[in-house]
Amino acid sequence: MAARLGAQGVLCGSFVPQEPIRELSDLTWTRTGLTGERSQEVQRLAKSLENVRTKPSLVAGDVRSVSGWAMLEPLIAGVDGSDGLYIRQAA
Repeated sequence: MAARLGAQGVLCGSFVPQEPIRELSDLTWTRTGLTGERSQEVQRLAKSLENVRTKPSLVAGDVRSVSGWAMLEPLIAGVDGSDGLYIRQAA
């Protein structure tokens, strides 16, 4: 868009958008980065759970769901889960 306007002579070569537009652009880039980081953390959590032989995808479609948290809370509290009790309660 800016290249086309520059070619038409509407914009000069060193065009800098106004402050509100720059702030919106910065916020958009920040949100994009944070969304990517959040996705990476969720994938890392799911992979860590699978490494300890817990399959969150069998109980919850998403680790961040209510069922996913119901499965994570006993693990965080230190319950070993060898009897599968927390999985039955989460389902």
